[in-house]
Amino acid sequence: MREYELAWRWFLDKYGLMIDSDIKIEDETGSIVMWQGSNEIRIVFPVLNHANSSVITLEGFNIHARFIGRVVNMGNNSVPVIFIRSNNGKIPCGFIKNRELILNFDPFAFIYHTLSGNLELNLPSRVYLSMVERPFLDNLSEIIFRCIKYLFINNDCKFLIKPFWPNGNRFAVCLTHDVDEIRKTYQYITRTIKFLKRFDLKGLKNELFSLMSKLKGKDPYWTFEDIVKLERELNVRSTFFFLKETGKISLLDRTTWRHLGRRYDFRDPKVSEIIKKLHSEGWEVGLHGSFYSYSNYDLLKKEKQELENVLGDRVIGIRQHNLNLSIPETWRIHEALGFEYDTTLGSNHYVGFRWGTCFPFYPIDGDRFLNVLEIPLIIEDIVLFRYRDPWKKFLDIVNEVKRCGGVLTILWHHSVFNDLDFPGWADMYRRMIECCKKEGAWITNACDIAIWWKKRVSLYGNKN
Repeated sequence: MREYELAWRWFLDKYGLMIDSDIKIEDETGSIVMWQGSNEIRIVFPVLNHANSSVITLEGFNIHARFIGRVVNMGNNSVPVIFIRSNNGKIPCGFIKNRELILNFDPFAFIYHTLSGNLELNLPSRVYLSMVERPFLDNLSEIIFRCIKYLFINNDCKFLIKPFWPNGNRFAVCLTHDVDEIRKTYQYITRTIKFLKRFDLKGLKNELFSLMSKLKGKDPYWTFEDIVKLERELNVRSTFFFLKETGKISLLDRTTWRHLGRRYDFRDPKVSEIIKKLHSEGWEVGLHGSFYSYSNYDLLKKEKQELENVLGDRVIGIRQHNLNLSIPETWRIHEALGFEYDTTLGSNHYVGFRWGTCFPFYPIDGDRFLNVLEIPLIIEDIVLFRYRDPWKKFLDIVNEVKRCGGVLTILWHHSVFNDLDFPGWADMYRRMIECCKKEGAWITNACDIAIWWKKRVSLYGNKN
């Protein structure tokens, strides 16, 4: 019963449905009653476990959604509005009858298992990866939402919802930078070796110019002023996540070299100065939890306290380094340390929708919501540039987010804003922002996204 209550609460909070409702589970049938005054609308659905489930594609109101589950017959003496797409055509599986939406599948168990991480954990990776190019959970919920809207409007009921974003913006963009290295070190060796192997003369030439820049006192990875200048020109602000790396290093293990290159102290005068300057001028400063802190409460607590001492203010946001997450243990640590939001849930391997959504949400931990808002990461720069046509992939993703009305969270490492090491990456960042502005996006930092979404949820109902 509790898992269905949580799934329905997520649905209400996502769409901002301003209605009264009640959910009941009896035997193998679930029902949700929604009402305004004396007007009632009902959803009826089977309560199904996901044993022997299969991947199916649902279609309703011109929306297509990948879904994992089973289908049973709940009766079909009504108007079909949702269908299963198959090689043999379309099979009805959702019906409207008077004031009822009758479903032959269980979307709420699917919602629960997705937002608790069970779906990703238990589904074969090959199958799961076939789903994440599209926001499958948002697509499913949109089909259900349009059915509900249809029922309310066609039965002369008021249909009140809260807007997703302020000022009528069609979608949101969350700009973030992970501050991994503030100086270029071992990369002079690794990048030179890479270019030699490829016989890349232009790359070798750029490495030489990069080294000359460093010898003259300008480190290629100290790009804060360049980012601030660019974002001022575009009238946007972003979040910088600062790292305190203490991972062990072995000269014989190349995978640990990065820990050495990423060692810097928040209290270093130059670092402390830029942290305070960014904060005072309207950029957000968050914590980039170190490589092993995702499972270490005491270590993360120390890192948070040190950053707050330098900042002179609360640190409310975090992204774990390397996108390391132990679900739900990492979020429990975040919750205990008082973080308001996290934006780690993304992938180092693909651009897309890891848990099928581009909306902020409170992750589910058993029978409750965690008190940490998750802002899903959609695009990481390094991953995006692995695609054959990065700009086309970006456009595909932004069109999906815009269609859903969600938030496009972008991670653009601060070190890539130098054209010697990363030619064209800073320009790509500018083009993405300009494109999203033209499409009607609210473009801001992670703190503003979190504050807006929390206020929006609190206006009606309670997440717990």
